[in-house]
Amino acid sequence: MPKNIVLTLTGRDKIGIVDSVTSVIVKRNGNVNASRMTRLGGEFAMLMLIALPDQEFGGLDQDFQSMRSDGYQITLCKPKMIRKNMPAGCLMKLK
Repeated sequence: MPKNIVLTLTGRDKIGIVDSVTSVIVKRNGNVNASRMTRLGGEFAMLMLIALPDQEFGGLDQDFQSMRSDGYQITLCKPKMIRKNMPAGCLMKLK
């Protein structure tokens, strides 16, 4: 059963950042169900609702390690926990 995850990303704007994120999702057999992106003064912000098969979620944080080393901040949260206003809803935060 697919698992819905909200992905947020912030960092400097550069060509190819959307492709880098979506490539990770596609590599794990996932889908982007909805997304919003904006550029503010040279910074980039992305919000995505993604769906991944259960077995693909476990290593997702490792897939974003190279982006983390480039200075991007990425947060992955389960939407149900967000609706319940539980601070522990975030599964991982990559700094």
